[in-house]
Amino acid sequence: MLYRHFQSKSVQEKRKANHLKFKSMLFILNLLLFTVLSNAQSISRSNLPEDFKSSIPSKLKGGLTLIVIENRCNGCQPWRYINYYSNNSREPIKKEKVTVKIGYRGMYAYPKTHYFSNTKIEQSISGEYINDKKVVIDALKHEYNRKKRHIYDYLKQNPSLKEKMAPFKAKNKDYIELEENVYNGYEYILYTENVIGLTGNTISQIHIFVPEKEIIITAYLLRQEKNKFSTIDEFLKLQADFIKSYIDFLLKNKTQH
Repeated sequence: MLYRHFQSKSVQEKRKANHLKFKSMLFILNLLLFTVLSNAQSISRSNLPEDFKSSIPSKLKGGLTLIVIENRCNGCQPWRYINYYSNNSREPIKKEKVTVKIGYRGMYAYPKTHYFSNTKIEQSISGEYINDKKVVIDALKHEYNRKKRHIYDYLKQNPSLKEKMAPFKAKNKDYIELEENVYNGYEYILYTENVIGLTGNTISQIHIFVPEKEIIITAYLLRQEKNKFSTIDEFLKLQADFIKSYIDFLLKNKTQH
């Protein structure tokens, strides 16, 4: 249930319950990541096609390092589906197709920590990039609006949680926020949950658009057991560093098609 870790009757019970729950969630998350990655083909960055060598940095600001890179899959169809969910059902309410001519997944971590970013780098089929961009933007906005409704509906039913969450929430920010912006000529869109662990282990989802290569980068910034951050303000600084240093890399390696 949402915000359960703010509702324990005693501090000791809360900490114990949260620790066990969090370790279980991390085990499941890491198992899912392992399953996805084990179904793909691990490759060396030096063997990437040129468009991807210049789109997948080996290191970003603060020592954030590419730990593993995987081919999307062998023999996949050149598309994937994005599921749209409601707050009333675990089953998707609709699916939208985006094309994937070539795709890779990069897992990034800071030294002595677990993964900070699960990053997909996907190139659209020729002529489909504009539509694919529209679909992923619409899907992210839908997910942001769904989560926002869920958060506020829950707080309306449990008003005492606002006070309990206040010390953990980023100051002068909403519980979840949407941002669309441009940095160094590259568009990006993201949502951020401004309380760590508010709805799950993904604190922020980001899309960065690379039109000259018809590539869409999708990054999921994660809460893990071993993080470089301990507060939401520290996370927001790392998030900004990730976006800016990733786009700086794209700009430095920009090629015109």
